Amino acid sequence: FSKIDAGQLVLDPAPFNLAEAIEDVATLVSTRAKEKDLELIVRVEPRLESLFVGDVGRIRQIVTNLLGNAVK
Repeated sequence: FSKIDAGQLVLDPAPFNLAEAIEDVATLVSTRAKEKDLELIVRVEPRLESLFVGDVGRIRQIVTNLLGNAVK
């Protein structure tokens, strides 16, 4: 949050597929989930727009943190 507060957060906006980004992260986290006998299910709304514009790296980081914390 300090970078945001200082106005130094640099974003790299570009078109990306949100469903693919979430599924990629889920694939990475699913191994940890299985080790804890957890089932990770990803459901993406079929009517979801295919492309979004944003910083896919930051989005993946956020989703990774959320899923990682959920698995803990």
